[in-house]
Formats: sequence, C-alpha cells, structure tokens
Amino acid sequence: MSGRETVAGDRVVAGGLGGQGGFEVGASLISMGQILAERRVLPDLAAGDRDEAMARLAAVLATDLEGVTPGEILAVLLAREAVGSTGVGRGVAIPHAKLAAVTSPIAAFGRSPAGVDFQALDGAPVHLIMVLLSPVASRVQHVETLVAISRKLRPVVTQRRLMAAEDQAGLFRLMVETGGEA
Repeated sequence: MSGRETVAGDRVVAGGLGGQGGFEVGASLISMGQILAERRVLPDLAAGDRDEAMARLAAVLATDLEGVTPGEILAVLLAREAVGSTGVGRGVAIPHAKLAAVTSPIAAFGRSPAGVDFQALDGAPVHLIMVLLSPVASRVQHVETLVAISRKLRPVVTQRRLMAAEDQAGLFRLMVETGGEA
C-alpha cells in the first residue's frame, strides 16, 4: 500500500485522483460504458449533504453488486473521505474506494442541480458526483480510472453539457461519448 491508502476492515481505501470516453488501463482499453450503466445515473440527485449524496449513490451501486449492502459501500466511501475530501473542485466530486466484493471497476453518477456541500477543496458546492468502486488488488487500474474520470469531468464545457442534459439517457450518453469532452 502507498501512503495515500488506508484499510477499513477487509477493504483498502485508496487515496488519489484524477477522461475520455475510452482510456488505457494496462494493456487494455476500458470505456466509460464498461464502468457506468444508465441505470446507475441519477439526473436529479437530491441530497442535503455529502453523506446523503454518497448514500444515495451507494444504494444504486448495491443493486448491481450481489451480497453487498448500501451500508457497506457507504462505510468504505466515508473511510476514504476521512483521509481527505474527494470534492476535487469546480463542482466535481469523485468519491472512491476499493471493496473486496468488487471484481471489476464499477461506477455511479449523480447530478445535483441544487449542489451539495461536499467539503470540496475549493469550498464550492458540488453538482457532479461520480462514485467509483474497484477491486482491492487493482491499484494501478483504480488510479488510472480515477484520472480518466477526472479528465472527463474537468472541462467546463463538459460540465455545462452535463448540467444541461434533459434526462438520465442524455447524461449517460454524454458520459460514455469518446473524445476529450463529454
């Protein structure tokens, strides 16, 4: 483990940050569509605070992870937040952790029109939240996936398009588009 990882029970909670629609992970090309499914996109994420936002996204992820409860997911995400905020600034947060029950990276995405106090690095409310869970043994893949997500969400034009998308299908389509901007 690096100095930016912590252990929560049998889980490793990684520190780190970071896409384009497709990105290199080792020798293979992984697309946003491989980690994100339309059913895991919430266009109107209503949450009073960071923990509630993560709980709602954890519940969505749990529906696709057999034997994993929303509470377990939330616990590893909160353990990671205790290391430092994953609110990376400019209205974006990328909560992430590693979980033993996860066999390949999986993500959920939420858009909060009202914004959520995520204790972000810049203090601004967060409107775009992408939760990433990765296998415990996937250190390089986890970091590279975080970098790709960050690059995907960083451009202001991408953020504007995501905020303007009309519905779940539109948000998903923008997230999985290839290229430097959503």
